[in-house]
Amino acid sequence: MNELLDRDTLPGGLVIASNRGPVTFQRGPDGELIPKRGAGGLVTALTHVMADTGGLWLAAAITPGDREMVRRQGGEPVELPVEKGTLRLRYLTFPREIYDRYYNRISNWMFWFLQHSMWNLPQHPRFDRETRISWEAYRRVNRRFAEALAEETADAGGTTPVILHDYHLMLVAPHLRALVPDGFIYHFTHIPWCQPDLMRVLPARIVVETLEGMLANDLLGFQAVRWARNFMWCCQDLLRAEIDFDAGLIRYQDRQIRVRHYPISIDVESLRAIVASEEGTQYVAWLDGILEGRKLVLRIDRMELSKNIVRGLRAFEELLKEHPEWRGKVTHLALLYPSRRALWEYRAYEAEVLDNCDRINSELGSDDWQPIVVINEDNYPRALASLTRYDVLLVNPIADGMNLVSKEGPAVNRTDGVLVLSRNAGSWYELGHAALTVNPYDVTEMAEALHTALTMEPQDRATRAELLTEVVERNSPGKWLSHQLEDIAPYLTRAVARS
Repeated sequence: MNELLDRDTLPGGLVIASNRGPVTFQRGPDGELIPKRGAGGLVTALTHVMADTGGLWLAAAITPGDREMVRRQGGEPVELPVEKGTLRLRYLTFPREIYDRYYNRISNWMFWFLQHSMWNLPQHPRFDRETRISWEAYRRVNRRFAEALAEETADAGGTTPVILHDYHLMLVAPHLRALVPDGFIYHFTHIPWCQPDLMRVLPARIVVETLEGMLANDLLGFQAVRWARNFMWCCQDLLRAEIDFDAGLIRYQDRQIRVRHYPISIDVESLRAIVASEEGTQYVAWLDGILEGRKLVLRIDRMELSKNIVRGLRAFEELLKEHPEWRGKVTHLALLYPSRRALWEYRAYEAEVLDNCDRINSELGSDDWQPIVVINEDNYPRALASLTRYDVLLVNPIADGMNLVSKEGPAVNRTDGVLVLSRNAGSWYELGHAALTVNPYDVTEMAEALHTALTMEPQDRATRAELLTEVVERNSPGKWLSHQLEDIAPYLTRAVARS
């Protein structure tokens, strides 16, 4: 990876932009600002590249500590030591109402709900004057990101690649293109992309602005081939763009845009190290105490509507009703953690999840057995420790860009656990051959899959587990990033030659 992009091949460095940065700042007891680094191999891989190239990461100031750091720095980047050098991080601040409309009303309520097929269309959404006001806020934030990116890259003559991350920044590219015409711009979308008929639900102007905004990039990346093809289909159907699905090319307004899929992966060794730590060992012992020798059906999710938790609970309920022999012999552990409580839909869904857990436990449990154990708290070491013990891992989203839990499970599981996987998870394209595939809307099919997994012959379990582990171990966040850099490199070679 370092041979692809370093200070020699990137004289202008590398710039990444995302809504949330790799580090957030919290105020310490003495008033000092303490950096808290984001978890996961993705942040590690990206920060290493940034250090190698002398690049910069641009993000919105989210915490009070972030905003205080902006004040102390006078808007200039803060330099943070990382393993192989220094990461330069610059925050942008926005008025609270503007950021709330951009983040909660448009990014989360509109785009997240759209791309995850979460709307109940006879009732929601309803686009009104407030939507237009919020859309202007989204445009304003994206325009400010573009202006800041231009400030950081304009002097490099197009040799500084800009990598934009996710649905928060889909309008940055056209503004940046106007300011730095020769610059290379790449956008990676971490979430799914819907089909044209669902895209048509949005107001017409927003549809056109969004798609044309994405097409101002040189390269577009998605998690799975399905999401990439859906995007191309939207451009063909809604913009009348010329599409070459086989080559992954879109031609629109005298420009050619390449579309690729890069399935994100996990840092297997770091996960196994957490599991092997003293804390991980303690949580494994904690789990053994809960199970008392019973089988384990496990799920790990945010309290997120797209994760389809309620249907999963009802599938487990149906398993116990249709196969009463499992009563008292299996426990469903649901490790959940709160998400987006600023949106009423999420608060209502969290209540529905917990109500279903209480109802099922009341109806089917006994004095010495609780069918569902739900813990509503974010605890990553406990989650990883639990993954070592599952007999069945239930991953049943209605739509998911990738779903890393489905990869983390096979990476650390020690019991030849079976993966029950939604066909609508991006990871299905890598793992589906060794998982039990389910329709996430079909409760009975999921219940039958749980029974099949629990009764599967040991050799079949072992074979499937080995296949899943092979896929997960083949990849890493570094390889995921390298594949993208390989596709970026030819653009940069031409840009350097021009300069």
